[in-house]
Amino acid sequence: MRAYTPWDRTDGEADVPAGAAATRATVPAAGRPRDSEEDVVTSGLEEIVRAFFADWATRDPDLLVAYFAPASEWSEANRAPARGHDEIRSVLELQVGFGSEFEFEFRTIGSFGSTVFTERIDRFTINGSPIVVPVAGLLEFDEAGKIRTWHDYYDWSALERQLIESGVDMSGADHA
Repeated sequence: MRAYTPWDRTDGEADVPAGAAATRATVPAAGRPRDSEEDVVTSGLEEIVRAFFADWATRDPDLLVAYFAPASEWSEANRAPARGHDEIRSVLELQVGFGSEFEFEFRTIGSFGSTVFTERIDRFTINGSPIVVPVAGLLEFDEAGKIRTWHDYYDWSALERQLIESGVDMSGADHA
């Protein structure tokens, strides 16, 4: 089975869930990257990733879950993976429930085949305190443009310190 790439699309659009903040992303005409110094070439999958992170501002777990394939997996730092829509929705509900003012600064974003790499600075607020987390992430997509796996890597101890300083009770946190 050959890996899906955004250039395989024949209709020129990348799949973004209905209601997503961004407009539908397009891939270059004729299924090929543009060769111009004026244009920055990005894959349709990179545009889906940007739309996904932009939609965190809605704090709507159902909208965010719509980006995931039914049999998807999300793992981050010290947490056990969340598998499938129900588990992923539970983690999203927890995160958007205690956090607000989500912002994601992409330092680097790139793709190869069906995988998008992100180097980000994630910012959000908890109990009025700003939280800043440098993150490296990989998102792998299925043929329909849905997230199949999402892995985020960051310094858990640095995040934990910020959470404690913001008043979050970390006594029951997983310290794996």
